[in-house]
Amino acid sequence: MTGLSGSGKTAEISDMLKRFNASVVSMPGGQNAKFERCVLEAKGSWKDLDRKTLHALGHAISAGLDVDGNLLKGDFLHRLTTAGAFRCGLVIDMVVDAVALAVARKDGRFERPDFVVA
Repeated sequence: MTGLSGSGKTAEISDMLKRFNASVVSMPGGQNAKFERCVLEAKGSWKDLDRKTLHALGHAISAGLDVDGNLLKGDFLHRLTTAGAFRCGLVIDMVVDAVALAVARKDGRFERPDFVVA
């Protein structure tokens, strides 16, 4: 996410993560879904974003969702951020909606079609 200093970027993302984590969405394994905070350094690159995103997806895997391996690749992550107009808040919204759809299906899988529907 980019913007002028003091424009509310950090507050927007922090609030969104806090609201999701408070919503108590149950995963197929019975654990609560939770988004981890991911702070990129100002000098970060796409590789840094990909690495941090993969780390966050690792939490979804440990929570019981079987994550499609294609969602862990740089091409998908770049397409996802492009679809979100490079705004982290929109990307987070898309991921939250896609995870919610995967959880509602109750088959324990998290796949690309979850993002299409979201």
